[in-house]
Amino acid sequence: MSDDLLPHFIVEGRELTQAAGEDLLALERDPEGAGLIDGVFRALHTLKGSAGLFDLPALSALLQDAETLLGALRDGAQPMSRAAASALLDAVGETERWLDALESDGSPPASLAIAAAALQARLGALSGASAPAVAAPPASDGAWVAALLSSASAGAQARTAIRYVPTAEAYFRGDDPIAVLQATPGLIHMAIAPRTGFGALTDYAPFDCNLELTALSTASAEEARAALRFVNDQIEVAGLAARAAVVAIETSPPGRSLRTLRVDAALVDDLAALVDELVIAKNALAHQTGLIVTGGEAPVAGRGLVSAQATLERAVGRLHASVTRVRMVPLAQLFSRFPRLVRDLADGLGKKAELVVSGEDVAVDKAIVDGLFEPLLHLVRNAVDHGVETPAARQAAGKPAAATLTLSAHAQGDEVLIELRDDGAGLDGERIREVAVLRGVVTGEDAARLTDPETFELIFAPGFSTAATVSDVSGRGVGMDVVRRAVAGLGGRVRVDSRRGEGARIHLALPLRVVLARVMVVNVGDERFAAPLDDIAETVRVRREAVTGIRAGRAFLLRDEVVPLMSLGELLGGASRDGGETLTVLVVGGAERRVGVVVDGLGERLEAPLRPMSGLLAGAAGMRGTILQGDGAVLMVLDLAELTA
Repeated sequence: MSDDLLPHFIVEGRELTQAAGEDLLALERDPEGAGLIDGVFRALHTLKGSAGLFDLPALSALLQDAETLLGALRDGAQPMSRAAASALLDAVGETERWLDALESDGSPPASLAIAAAALQARLGALSGASAPAVAAPPASDGAWVAALLSSASAGAQARTAIRYVPTAEAYFRGDDPIAVLQATPGLIHMAIAPRTGFGALTDYAPFDCNLELTALSTASAEEARAALRFVNDQIEVAGLAARAAVVAIETSPPGRSLRTLRVDAALVDDLAALVDELVIAKNALAHQTGLIVTGGEAPVAGRGLVSAQATLERAVGRLHASVTRVRMVPLAQLFSRFPRLVRDLADGLGKKAELVVSGEDVAVDKAIVDGLFEPLLHLVRNAVDHGVETPAARQAAGKPAAATLTLSAHAQGDEVLIELRDDGAGLDGERIREVAVLRGVVTGEDAARLTDPETFELIFAPGFSTAATVSDVSGRGVGMDVVRRAVAGLGGRVRVDSRRGEGARIHLALPLRVVLARVMVVNVGDERFAAPLDDIAETVRVRREAVTGIRAGRAFLLRDEVVPLMSLGELLGGASRDGGETLTVLVVGGAERRVGVVVDGLGERLEAPLRPMSGLLAGAAGMRGTILQGDGAVLMVLDLAELTA
């Protein structure tokens, strides 16, 4: 098996299984949908060809039987049914498991071949004995595209791959196969090989054309076909993703786990140019340092250092922005995994449910996409298992028998807002309060005063559940603390909305990308923290006699506005240390609500990558994350809005 081609196969395989799954779900809803069967067929056929390249006979046979069933459906030999759709979706899912095994271990376990054989029996029974087998085109299984790309250095610029197999009589007809292929516009690579082995010299037939030519072109597939229209019965043309490259990163040196990103080649060019700028800036710094070491004039060297530092700062800022763009991937990679899951879960529970997805084109950092799958999976399972009612119960309540779940996303500022909504039974606030009292989460007196939003927060208590029994799928509320911790670990927030009988909404807010935090260092006693500049409206000095006691708190007058005053030391669980005649105050919030926060001192301003809280500190109240200072010290970044709420 070729290690060089494995990352390409895994990336392409995931894209093809995703496309096939989406088309199959659409085909199940609309059996007459134009082009849907052809789309699934193309995806599975390409997968089968690539599997042949990697010597995976069990997977190839499974995909061949899936093609056979698709052919029977396309030709009308068999009707489109839910059973057929389920079998084909299972074949897609089985292919995904093969890809997972290849990515983690480099080879599939024997259990996958056994499972594939069992699934083949289902596919065969559904296609029927008389169903015509759909064979691959003669002498081609599609693997030539991958082989061509792996051997051609110009593959990243190619838009089209071409395979030209002239007939044996080509020379007698006056054809020059090489000249024919050279007429292709945008030709950047051509390879020539024998179609079959030449054998012994005594058997060589000089007047028979025994060639196979492959090529890459920057022209579109349509332009290539037009140029080769006179030999259209002897060519295959495959469109390629424009200007894309695959970057594979080895993440586990004891194992074979590969993480891959499909990156626009233009971004790679930008990164290369920025690295050049950094090298130039480094050389400038070295030159100015050399002047100082050799006793050069301090003012001249100082001005040179300032200029070099400014150049370096600009280059680093642009480099960070470019790397951030490289890591951005559409949420479609995450969202596309759930429609099939909802369908299968509902079937297994005797329910009907469909997931509607929107906003999947919103691009976020790949770490968010990877880390969000498990919490979203838990939420989707909860919704289907305990949120969605049975068809009979829904009809009795005047609802459609089939439930609708909606998974949506949209960007807002530097955040992506994701919502999972169902039209099921909703959360029972009274039952939540009752269970919370029984389990000692709150007292009966406190529970009676809780509003609905406050009540729904109780489901995030560790191990909290209102379910009488725990199903194989989920227990609504069970593990919601894990969901919140996972989302907080990604730098996000989660909350729940619900109306009894109308359904529930889960709101997630997460950062779009790894951001450079702009902060001000503040002192609290002997400790230092970072306060986000975006949270600070202004800093003021307030004389102690200008502070007035109000009820149990304090306030001061800021331009004719009474502003509540708090101590950061007390907010962080310590004692107030704001001594002296003049207080240093951070004014936090906007025009609608302002709060003053007293600190013991102000330090420098910094700009550094913000890292989410992790480990024991994950989900710590009032903290956004951490940054690393130039001297290596770690600063905790405050969430002033949460601390002063």
